[in-house]
Amino acid sequence: MHTIHDADDVRRLLTQASERLTPGAQATETDATSWAVEFDSGEGFELEWCAEGSRLVLIAALGVPPPEGEIAALNLALSYNALWREIGDLRIARDGDDGELMLIGELGPEDGEPETFLAALQHFESLQRWWTQAIAKTSEPGDAAPVDHALLLGRI
Repeated sequence: MHTIHDADDVRRLLTQASERLTPGAQATETDATSWAVEFDSGEGFELEWCAEGSRLVLIAALGVPPPEGEIAALNLALSYNALWREIGDLRIARDGDDGELMLIGELGPEDGEPETFLAALQHFESLQRWWTQAIAKTSEPGDAAPVDHALLLGRI
């Protein structure tokens, strides 16, 4: 059984996963414990190894809610966070600098199997795409993003 114990394990798993990520995706090491996964679309997310908690933290920018949809976007994020029992180590936070919403996920030592790791990255990418669209549409009455329950309630 493979486990994630350190940044070297993350590096190995990213190398294995990079061949099977979305076409055009590229994983780049930004420093000894951080990586960026970028897609042709210009979107992407960051990964940071947290040695203190033996966790890999995934962080994706979701955008700044439009002023007229800010309350709806924040309520949507709070509702999602309230599902913590179902969604596990996923949550949405607000960046204090500019109000951008961020999707945050965590992988633990038990997520070190190559297939599990790849599935988590792919799921996180899909969540980022859905949430980015949902937040952008909060200002458009009656034009909400279609809800994909399996996607939203899936664990990474």
